[in-house]
Amino acid sequence: MVNSKKIINHLLKITTNTKTDSSDHLKHFNHWWMNEGIIVELDEESVKDKNEILREIFQDPFVKNNFPVPFIEDQINRMISLSFKLPLEERPKFFVEQIKEFPDNLKKSIKEWTIIVPIDNLKIEKKFTIGDVIFYPSDNNQNFDRIVDLFKEVLKENTHYSNEQKEALINDQLTVLRDSAKGSLVTFAEVKTKGIIEIAQNEAMNKIRMSLNIARLYNLPYDGSSRMYFGICGEVIRSNLRYIMRYESGKPSLRPRMERTGFVLPFEFTEKRLQFMKENGFSDLESIFVAKKQTDFEKRLLTSIYWYGEAINTEIHFDSKDNLESSSDFTHLQYFNLNQQFLKLMVALESILLFDENEPITNNIAERTAFLLANCFNGRKKVKRIIKELYTKRSGIVHHGKSIITPWDLGQLSWIVQNTIFKLIKLNKTIPLKDKKDLQEYLEELKLR
Repeated sequence: MVNSKKIINHLLKITTNTKTDSSDHLKHFNHWWMNEGIIVELDEESVKDKNEILREIFQDPFVKNNFPVPFIEDQINRMISLSFKLPLEERPKFFVEQIKEFPDNLKKSIKEWTIIVPIDNLKIEKKFTIGDVIFYPSDNNQNFDRIVDLFKEVLKENTHYSNEQKEALINDQLTVLRDSAKGSLVTFAEVKTKGIIEIAQNEAMNKIRMSLNIARLYNLPYDGSSRMYFGICGEVIRSNLRYIMRYESGKPSLRPRMERTGFVLPFEFTEKRLQFMKENGFSDLESIFVAKKQTDFEKRLLTSIYWYGEAINTEIHFDSKDNLESSSDFTHLQYFNLNQQFLKLMVALESILLFDENEPITNNIAERTAFLLANCFNGRKKVKRIIKELYTKRSGIVHHGKSIITPWDLGQLSWIVQNTIFKLIKLNKTIPLKDKKDLQEYLEELKLR
């Protein structure tokens, strides 16, 4: 702990100036809680004292890196509540003991967890890993074998339930899972993390999201048209049929229409995709993903991949009109998701190829992309021209709210970003690239060859 004496003094000030209450006068106080059966109300001065305690505790790097403020605040609240069960003269000794034990108690609260999360529309035929994230087979619909195995393991030594009761408990949980799946293709992603449960779950979810975006990096040309959207349950629009009734006014004519929304085909690790992954640095990317300490460049690379994956998973809705009457007309907002995907792809490109906040963005991105993707003058000239044209459209979206992106624009930009990332994965292995300065120097050297 950073300054135990300072923390104890603030605790004593709070418990000396504060009274417990069980009345309904709480609305007159800035801060209150109920812990250990005791309602504690703080006035303005006591709130300041408690904030000073939290500020002091979070000077400790271990606390800062492993605990959210509400968790530590709850520990302090409990400590204060318990002190009110003691006479005033016994509280100094109590706080000394509590603060002395506080670091060890915090360390004990950090535990190892296995977090399992359902994934929509990802078809797995056999167990597959991306880094330290495990994906379990999904068969033709749902496969809950891993969940059943965990329940059986937990209940095995439990003597409070009969075998029949254990079986019933597992079946109840499976019913909940099946109901939540609602007939969709569901697989499970599993990852081991460490920390208090809230932090562990957040870390696991983030790892899983990153692993899914790594998978999306290896999208094939037909994936978009097949609407292979997939992701953590609740974060992707499921396949559904939308019923629209169309009635011609003044005539007894009904023309109902059924439209499919959400994903259509599942995302699969087919032999073709696995080969594509092998050819484009998947194993090297896995090593970066699981590394305990990543270089600045590797962090930037993963950031770029994250944005690319989010872009690819953006569901697109647009009508069949080839020409818009007005590129900024609100009646064409069905094109908004095209703009969304386009801008995310731009962020993916900028997050890896921009080195300075004040540099000329359009020209530098166009030039750097051209040198990475093409080996001859004409090829580089073509890439540079395409990027500059796309940046003109980017400006129209960002600054004027225009709807001017076409599926062809998206296809071009997606290919450019994807292959830029592939190129950088390979370069990182051969050069290697430790930070943005290394990449900047490499690109400057290319210009002088």
